[in-house]
Amino acid sequence: MKLRTLLLTLLLMLVASNSFSQDFSDLDKVPLKGKNDFKSAEDKVLECAKYIISSPLDKEDSQLKSAESFVLNWMTGTPDYSFTLDDSLQPIMEKGPALLGVFMACYSQTAILDSHNLKSDDIFKKTMTSFIAYCKNPANKVELTEGVNKLIKQEENGKYKVM
Repeated sequence: MKLRTLLLTLLLMLVASNSFSQDFSDLDKVPLKGKNDFKSAEDKVLECAKYIISSPLDKEDSQLKSAESFVLNWMTGTPDYSFTLDDSLQPIMEKGPALLGVFMACYSQTAILDSHNLKSDDIFKKTMTSFIAYCKNPANKVELTEGVNKLIKQEENGKYKVM
């Protein structure tokens, strides 16, 4: 009886974990050609961004790679938002595309959700605040390089806090 209960519990856990996992295999079918395509894709971008921001860094996660690629394609083509990248992102680049993908997810999410009530400088600051919070969370497995620690210190000193 105990074995049956154990097996049933394990089976239910497996089904539950699969039902909550994301499937981004269809992202390549989402058109990103015209202005209306980019506007229509915003919900999918937010879904991808949420997945990226809630996932630890994992170079082997194909769903994470698909989500990051989709967000980047959307960001480079959308006519509705302007994304400014500058030298302050150099510490992020040290760790390669995985950490940059998290930053882009934070940036796109903030732009979509807050562009109607924040100026572009404030959008960038809010992006940095959420990105730094991601980096500081040990569960996300971010290697705190000298550059990332510098960003954390800047945020702690108020440079990236949204007023």
